[in-house]
Amino acid sequence: MHPALGLDTVVHPMESRADTSYVVGIGASAHGLAALKRFFGSIREAPDLAFVVIQHLAPEQSSSLKEILQSTSELPVTSAEDGVAIQAGHIYVIGPGDQLTIEDRVLKTVSLPDLDAERHTIDTFFDSLATDCGDRSVGMLVSGAGQDGTAGLRSIKEHGGITMAQDPDEAGIMTMPQTAIQAGVVDVIDSVDDLHRRLINILRSSPKFEDGPRETDSARAQDAALGAVLDLLRQRTGNTFSEYKRPTILRRIGRRMQIRGLETLDDYLSWLNDDPDEVDALFDELLIKVTQFFRDPDIWDALNDTIIPQLFEGKGREDQVRVWVPGCATGEEAYTVALLLSEYADTLEDTPEIKVFATDISHEAIRIARRGSYPVSIASDIRQERLDRYFRLEAGQYRVGKDVRNRVLFAPQNALSDPPFSNLDLVTCRNLLIYLRPSAQERLLKLFHYALDPGGYLLLGPSESPSPAAELYEDVDSEAHIYQARRGVDSSVALAGPGFGFEASPDLSRTQTSVEPAQLSADLERIHRKAVFDNHEFASVLVDSEHRLLHTTGDVSPLGAGDRRPSEDGQAEIACRRTDDHLRGDPPA
Repeated sequence: MHPALGLDTVVHPMESRADTSYVVGIGASAHGLAALKRFFGSIREAPDLAFVVIQHLAPEQSSSLKEILQSTSELPVTSAEDGVAIQAGHIYVIGPGDQLTIEDRVLKTVSLPDLDAERHTIDTFFDSLATDCGDRSVGMLVSGAGQDGTAGLRSIKEHGGITMAQDPDEAGIMTMPQTAIQAGVVDVIDSVDDLHRRLINILRSSPKFEDGPRETDSARAQDAALGAVLDLLRQRTGNTFSEYKRPTILRRIGRRMQIRGLETLDDYLSWLNDDPDEVDALFDELLIKVTQFFRDPDIWDALNDTIIPQLFEGKGREDQVRVWVPGCATGEEAYTVALLLSEYADTLEDTPEIKVFATDISHEAIRIARRGSYPVSIASDIRQERLDRYFRLEAGQYRVGKDVRNRVLFAPQNALSDPPFSNLDLVTCRNLLIYLRPSAQERLLKLFHYALDPGGYLLLGPSESPSPAAELYEDVDSEAHIYQARRGVDSSVALAGPGFGFEASPDLSRTQTSVEPAQLSADLERIHRKAVFDNHEFASVLVDSEHRLLHTTGDVSPLGAGDRRPSEDGQAEIACRRTDDHLRGDPPA
């Protein structure tokens, strides 16, 4: 077995289900009829596939799509009506003016009040499809205008499903598939005539993983191949996934193997060695970025009502409210926190500075988050008054307003190996622990406790708790998964635990040190470079309590004197500022 893994039982990437058929959602605009006819005209039978067609149609517009497809396809075509339980080998067609979702493989419909809401009917169905069918979901976009479907494909992909798009070069109107492709959420791009064949080949592919005793030769060979895959990933990306649970890793690798039509890990390892783009695709696959604005609204209501007011207690204009969102993905959760903090700050006369530090190991996710632009489908997650107040419509997308973006600093970071932020009032880390081994969960919880000020708060996901480090936290609201860092407990040992890529060192904002000046200078340089993620384009300065410059990283000439504010206890602090507000959401020209 690969020594760095130590992971649990092997499972097949496709979990067993009562209904093993796949549900294929197909999104098209009113101009996609030709593509739909060609696609279904090539299908003779589909015993393991049910198809749901989502076409943009105005409420007052009559539709003959059902009759047209029935004349083209040998499969039965049915109207997608409320309460219909879908069956494999059937095609279901959305009605004009309807919003369609799926729950327990039963279709749910509501009538749309106006055309404006219809712009994201594909996203709405795809998102519900991903939640309901998981790795048995398939999303496909064919000819159409606009951006509808991109966010939905992202959700399907993140839930382990397959995403496909018609080649834009042959699409009558290319905007819809092209937008999804450019967003990096499409697994398969092909002509509409070949999409069904590609789909069948993918679904027939069956990655073979050893599920017997680990002492067998085949199991040891599989462990060696898996270790080699993760080693290659670490060498190419600088990140290790050895702390992820084995079932999670195998499910994600299995999905990539399916897409490539490969059945063994050795075959996939050979493919990775020959195709650097596949390494990037696997890296992105393992970064599970299931996120949205105000996900689990009741939890955010609890945080807003009981915790956020306490974060501001006793603080004035010279103080800060500091929050860390590790594993922020594309930024929705970080902006959710910033919105709630901004709302409360607007009720105060003497407002402290708000700093939300949001980090993720994916540079691409951070790039998207800094931009702060999201599809119009987020309107279903955010109250209208918040949309009107904190967002503006730009080029068909909602963009977070600059006042809120300025309060969020996004940066690449690996929470398991890079130094944490400090003096925090709140850490929100939702749905990351569930993918990690227990030992990694414990270290991360200790790290959060170290980063929090005494009495600071921790928000976890609905399936998570601080039980691996229960001695460090007190329950505040167990239903909302809100916990408080216990006072008087020393968790700094977490920084020296095995698996972290840095050494524990004196925290300049908390402790005194008596090391020699030469050693201190060398240590400061090492700490500073690591703390501000050197090699990630940061420009920063480190100063002491007398505003004397100790160390710099990057090109600091545009920074002038830098942000030279001493910490409350007189010790030096690290102060970072990105030029051109790049970290605050405005990419440089």
